[in-house]
Amino acid sequence: KELKEVLNLSQAPMHIEGFDIANIQGTDPTGSCVVFMNGEPYNKRYRMFKVRVKETPDDYAMMREVVYRRYYGVLERGHSLPDLILIDGGKGQLNVATDALKELGLEYVPIAAVAKREERIFMRNNMEGVVLNYGSDGLRLIQNIRDEAHRFAQKYHHKLREKRFSGSILEEAPGIGQKRRKALLDAFGSFEGVKNATIDDISAVEGMSKASAEGLRKWLDEEHLS
Repeated sequence: KELKEVLNLSQAPMHIEGFDIANIQGTDPTGSCVVFMNGEPYNKRYRMFKVRVKETPDDYAMMREVVYRRYYGVLERGHSLPDLILIDGGKGQLNVATDALKELGLEYVPIAAVAKREERIFMRNNMEGVVLNYGSDGLRLIQNIRDEAHRFAQKYHHKLREKRFSGSILEEAPGIGQKRRKALLDAFGSFEGVKNATIDDISAVEGMSKASAEGLRKWLDEEHLS
């Protein structure tokens, strides 16, 4: 009820979705979407995103991509839309997320951004922002959603980093199983060595063909791993 009044919503936000981005200097960028129903986390509806945008680190572009992909999927599957979307960030993140919604014809869905330091909440119709009462139920809910989105994004980010450092991420590439992964890592010494290799270098590895080398090179480039 407090959020409905303070954020000037048409109804109390019982279904809220929160977003955050995680990356270290543009590497292994990930996005999270957490879902809260009636003030409680609804883990079954959580979603993780491996960011595809090439211009990293660009928090704005990454946030726009994740919001767009989330609600493109929601529309495609006919799932329910949230009563409120909560973005971790400030006015810039709010603007790009709003653009993503507009592109999908969802500009009517309420969206807000929460700035970490001030706990100030920005909305499209209030770019000056509002501050909820310290210790209020509404503020605690907003903080819980933001912190959960951050935790979930970081968890997936660390998982991708570990897979990259171990080289096991290679098995996600089309046509690369355990045998080829081992051969590639033996040949190049590490995942870093693989991702810096040319198509000719890769095709020279035992068990690799020119076609499989081209497929791997394309995957490395498209997944922003090179």
